[in-house]
Amino acid sequence: LVRRVQVVRAVTGPWGEMLAWVEGHTGADAVFLTPPYMEDFRIGAQRAIVVDFKSFAFGDRDALEWERRLMAVTGGARFALRGDRWAELRAGYASLSNAAAVQTGRAYGADYVVREATQPLALPVAYQNPGWTVYRLR
Repeated sequence: LVRRVQVVRAVTGPWGEMLAWVEGHTGADAVFLTPPYMEDFRIGAQRAIVVDFKSFAFGDRDALEWERRLMAVTGGARFALRGDRWAELRAGYASLSNAAAVQTGRAYGADYVVREATQPLALPVAYQNPGWTVYRLR
């Protein structure tokens, strides 16, 4: 008797709609510069990302690369000892200028940039809903 486990995604709302669009309308090899405070993009969209806060490596060299990437996508944000990490990551990512988002995305091979709709960039829009915008880099 063979049994299979079926994964059912239950992400709803604008974030879930954006994830479904990404999975259905971009190549499986596409890379995304995403908000580092939204840790479920890789699972929800089945696409690679530059970095997120919760998924870091445990080896020394890989942990240093994770830190470099996190600093790049948050504009070098400084984190308070007992600060609100979500708010700090959000503010850092939102602080990336258009040029910085393009430079960072390209440095890490990203094809797209995902931003909150309230954090617009001057890039070609691939997808948009009331909460999120996906921009093309390539």
